[in-house]
Amino acid sequence: QLRDLSAVEGFKVDAGQLTIYRVERNAGGEYKCKVSNPAGEDEAIFRLEVQVRPNIVQLENLTREEGSIAEMECRAEGVPRPGLSIRRDNLGLLQDGQDERIVLEKVEEGEYSILRLRITGLKRSDDGLYFCQASNAAGNAEKAGHIEVHCRCFFLFFSSPA
Repeated sequence: QLRDLSAVEGFKVDAGQLTIYRVERNAGGEYKCKVSNPAGEDEAIFRLEVQVRPNIVQLENLTREEGSIAEMECRAEGVPRPGLSIRRDNLGLLQDGQDERIVLEKVEEGEYSILRLRITGLKRSDDGLYFCQASNAAGNAEKAGHIEVHCRCFFLFFSSPA
């Protein structure tokens, strides 16, 4: 469906130049430029792809017991679909296979990029902040989640003979 954008709020057409003042995600698509004068007319079609900075929509804090399993999911949206990574405090990026207890799984679901972190056999040393980083051509985003590992403690009480 063709519309004359020179009469639409937020658009300006001037001397063959189209200006969109507030580019939003739904502004993407095909545009047709038609020109005419007494010598004839011509048209050209171009495609506008709107890029959207990443937004991390899910990363939750977890509390687990030592020896158990922690599963943390980072979910992000953006255009183009963002790449995801997880880093631990100041220890750098987590990578699949760097520790047999750590598994990273990347999935795409609808408009979302998802990175799932699974740590088996939790240790007290796994307690800390985990930062999900999302990036694409439009920018970057970061969000922190905390994995809290509770001690699986056993208390033994001895009584002295009276």
